[in-house]
Amino acid sequence: MRSLAGIALRDGRVFVARRKPGGDMGLKWEFPGGKAEPGEDDQRTLAREWDEEFGTAARALRPLGASGFEHGGRRYELAAWL
Repeated sequence: MRSLAGIALRDGRVFVARRKPGGDMGLKWEFPGGKAEPGEDDQRTLAREWDEEFGTAARALRPLGASGFEHGGRRYELAAWL
């Protein structure tokens, strides 16, 4: 499964969000993002997710890197964008 994270920088600070309570990842800190809907590219996914989660416009400028990990017996790919 492919997940995306948006890394927002401003005045030397990095924006992170805290998950809502509940579940095995509750209250953990993360870079905002999400999963693409069918036919959606990375840039559109991040713009939509930031609008849904924070009510703000965001634009993915360039990919920063990607990494894979396992959680709950499933394999994920996480792509980070500036």
